[in-house]
Amino acid sequence: MDLLTIRSMVRSALRDDTVLSDAELTALANLGYLDVAVKGVCCETRISVPDLPAGVALVTLTNVIRVNYVVYDTGTGEKGMLPVVPEAFCGYHYNGAAPQIWFPWGDSIVIGPVPDAGTYDLAVYAACTPAVAMSADADSPDDLPEEFHPCVAMFVEAFGCLKLRRWGDFAAGYNRYIAGVQARKFEYVLKHPDNRGAAAVPDAVEVGYE
Repeated sequence: MDLLTIRSMVRSALRDDTVLSDAELTALANLGYLDVAVKGVCCETRISVPDLPAGVALVTLTNVIRVNYVVYDTGTGEKGMLPVVPEAFCGYHYNGAAPQIWFPWGDSIVIGPVPDAGTYDLAVYAACTPAVAMSADADSPDDLPEEFHPCVAMFVEAFGCLKLRRWGDFAAGYNRYIAGVQARKFEYVLKHPDNRGAAAVPDAVEVGYE
């Protein structure tokens, strides 16, 4: 779904071809792009942080909404690290001097213990904000999964109604937008393993007729 398609869909839904300019709809589309990424935490990215020197425990990240998992590599293979709360950081019982735990702090993560390797690499699995805004007609909200692209159009439609002072239509459209993001977040982003009962084969199936 590219920017031209989003604008066309919104104009058709609003039954408006003249009041809202392309520039206004493009600005709304980029706000929607960002809002979907934040509310859906669906812009999932693997951020590589190479060649950090020994003694560096504070790693600054950009455009990150939520860090989910961190691994480090000193050249002998990646090893996962345990997330902790800051209060538990100083009292943690380390097993050796290699990086083992982390916690988020503003736009950074703090690694413990302070790495002793000459250099080390991190891989940060995080939900991020979009890296680049849309501007050309052929641009798409590519940092989002395709399932979330219609939510950007829903956002533009809702706030297009707000610009047109159609208050009731805005409220209804915004509720549709929120419901659309939440449904997709539950289906595509929240990753929970099935319980054993969900995969169990029943001993027998009886079909009754009335």
